[in-house]
Amino acid sequence: MRYRLPGGAQVRSENAAKTRCQKSAFFSSLLRQLVPVKRTLDYGCGKLRYLDEISSISEEIYITDSDVQLNRTQIINGVYSSIIDSVKNLNHVHFLNLRDFNQIFEYFDRVILANVLQVVPIIALRSIILRRIFRSLRPGGELVLVVQYRNSDFNRMLKMPNARLYLDGMAIKHIRGTSFYAFIRPADLKEIVTSQGFQIVQIKLNEGSCYIIARKPNEK
Repeated sequence: MRYRLPGGAQVRSENAAKTRCQKSAFFSSLLRQLVPVKRTLDYGCGKLRYLDEISSISEEIYITDSDVQLNRTQIINGVYSSIIDSVKNLNHVHFLNLRDFNQIFEYFDRVILANVLQVVPIIALRSIILRRIFRSLRPGGELVLVVQYRNSDFNRMLKMPNARLYLDGMAIKHIRGTSFYAFIRPADLKEIVTSQGFQIVQIKLNEGSCYIIARKPNEK
């Protein structure tokens, strides 16, 4: 997604997406230990960093991101391609644009939200994203969420002349646009998740990242 900051700078969150060779071993292990389900959504799929892990625990995978991220040519798994072209021959993988996703109710068994909220520079939108995910999950469905809240590079980056504090994070101006990284503390992340109706199942901290597994309550 792209966001306009006061003063005219444009945040291009697609530039923050990491490749499969930049996986978190901790998160990969966490995903592979989950109970297999029928339908999983990878919200903010980026460069399909965890597609292999999600494939091992889901019969069907749906991926969604901005139109720019889904359609632009970039390096995907070592090959120049678009996200859509790279999955077109995978029968178990389907793509959704965000407009279509917003019309889906109680469909998914699990939603993966990996390093997405921290690159959204509009605080209220983070709650909206979680609310839409809640709505898209079936009762008893699961949210698997990770946010990096601390990194040794953050202090270094803040000292760069092209970086500045913005809201609860920092904005960094580059040739390709502006990047934004929020410092969402685990306690604040827990609060925003529960405020949208989720029940926390598990919270783990590892090397500056917060991992949350949460569940949409079953209907009474």
